[in-house]
Amino acid sequence: MKEYNVRRHYETKHQSYASYTGAERAQKFKQMAASLQAQQQFFFRANKIQENATAASYEVAQLIAQHGKPFSDGDFIKQCLIKVTEVMCPEKVQDFNNVSLSRNTVVRRIEDLSANLKLQLREKACAFDFYSIACDESTDATDTAQLLIFLRGVDDNFCCTEELLDMMSLKGTTTGGNIFDAVSEAVEKMGLKWDKLCGVTTDGAPAMKGERKGMASMVCVKVKESGDFSVIEKQIKLFSTPFLVDAEEVEESLQLELIEMQCDDSLKSQHQLLSLPDFYQSLDHAKFPLMRRHAKRMMSLFGSTYICEQTFSLLNQNKSRLRSRMTDSHLCEVLRVSTTKLSPDIPAILQSIGQHHCSH
Repeated sequence: MKEYNVRRHYETKHQSYASYTGAERAQKFKQMAASLQAQQQFFFRANKIQENATAASYEVAQLIAQHGKPFSDGDFIKQCLIKVTEVMCPEKVQDFNNVSLSRNTVVRRIEDLSANLKLQLREKACAFDFYSIACDESTDATDTAQLLIFLRGVDDNFCCTEELLDMMSLKGTTTGGNIFDAVSEAVEKMGLKWDKLCGVTTDGAPAMKGERKGMASMVCVKVKESGDFSVIEKQIKLFSTPFLVDAEEVEESLQLELIEMQCDDSLKSQHQLLSLPDFYQSLDHAKFPLMRRHAKRMMSLFGSTYICEQTFSLLNQNKSRLRSRMTDSHLCEVLRVSTTKLSPDIPAILQSIGQHHCSH
């Protein structure tokens, strides 16, 4: 801006300010700055109230999904909140009125929560050194065959992540080939690498075999009620009790590292004091790379399909005879939110929304 234009504006619009000098001028400046800040705070508080109302609706929607309640229960919950507020703190009634919990809003909130959890799982999956799959099939209230696919992965720090990978509807037959195709689709959608897949746990015939998809090194485990891991009994024993295993009975690539481990008394003490994940994490990367690798492979395996059977109970609770019109996509999203061990990043979801309104 040109100096002449600024001077002209000052002299014509704010001529009275010329009389202020010294401390009086500084005081006037502070008053004007405080007035401007108060106006800004008014809009900030209004936006914060809307943001809090939106965050609250996400929290309630998450509870609705976790407890298998109908989406329409959000309206009932809001009525209860308003009644309590009218009695306890009437001045806050309008704030609670801003919390949108209509059926459609609850559905959108659960969709957002599920998408955020899926994004978190994808990010974690990028760090997996090995992973395995547990899958099981059952029919819902409308006699539709639903395949639950769970993912268990281990990263370099021996941290395990166990989450619902996907729920696939098998509209036609439910043969091993159909299950294989469904699992393949879920694995590829998540961006997982086939060469890191260690095993598939199922209570039926193994869905994947041989050289398909380059999975020759994969362990196909058929698990019944008691569990059948006889095919990898030696590998499990090496993982769980490495100091009691005869080095000559393990594969040659692991023999030297196992012998060096068994000769180290300090490592033997650590094995007795620490949990298995902590013990293998403490091993030197350079000295025991293959033993660490073997431990991660074993840790990635599912012990049974119990997690699938447990989730089928939730599936039948959510899609019952009274709620038979629930779509497969919404059912999958509800199961993802209700079974996850992750925490939805609600602040990130709010940031992605941008504007907050009581009806959105």
